[in-house]
Amino acid sequence: QVLPGDEIQHVDAGINLLGVLAIEWNDVRAENIDNHNLVEWSIESDVDVSHYTIERAYEDISDFNVIAKVLSDRDEEQGVSHYDYKDFDIIDPGFYYYRIVQTDINGGSTTSKVVSVEVSQGLSNKIKMYPNPVSSELIVELDIDQEIEDLNVQLYDKLGRLVKSNLLSNQNVNTGRNKFKIEVTDIPEGMYNVKINIDNEVLFKKLIVIKE
Repeated sequence: QVLPGDEIQHVDAGINLLGVLAIEWNDVRAENIDNHNLVEWSIESDVDVSHYTIERAYEDISDFNVIAKVLSDRDEEQGVSHYDYKDFDIIDPGFYYYRIVQTDINGGSTTSKVVSVEVSQGLSNKIKMYPNPVSSELIVELDIDQEIEDLNVQLYDKLGRLVKSNLLSNQNVNTGRNKFKIEVTDIPEGMYNVKINIDNEVLFKKLIVIKE
């Protein structure tokens, strides 16, 4: 298993075909930032690069899937090119693995090293949210074993944009099981991420809103 901070080096023979310059990976890294994983990479020269494909594996490092593509800026004046991608689809705790596949203008490709990020479990066992999908009223249950000072629930769309904040504002939270109701009739149909912040712990849950 590859742990956070560990790296699996890419295999690149550096062969120059049809006049295309061999790519030189300068750096690839990933880290968890609040409600997303940030993947960053830099290239020494990508004038002959067509695009980059971001691949991700969850828990199983042998099971990579394409999650996004980023076009190359192909700037002949620029030395090192920097890119990044924000992955907001990190609802489940565990290890997320990322790698970047570079495709050049002639269709050749090279793959970067693998980097990993751990998203901690945190509050997942203490919070229930149902029904899901939901059309009108969402139930949030919190199982609290000690007094809390701060409770904040926010709703983000699939692009990571804040849709609603303070969904449970002015609610009294007691030790033990708490049940709250949230109206979602004014929220457009679609897939969302619910960010639940209790004191210094943060949990994200996926929510699907439908219209009946």
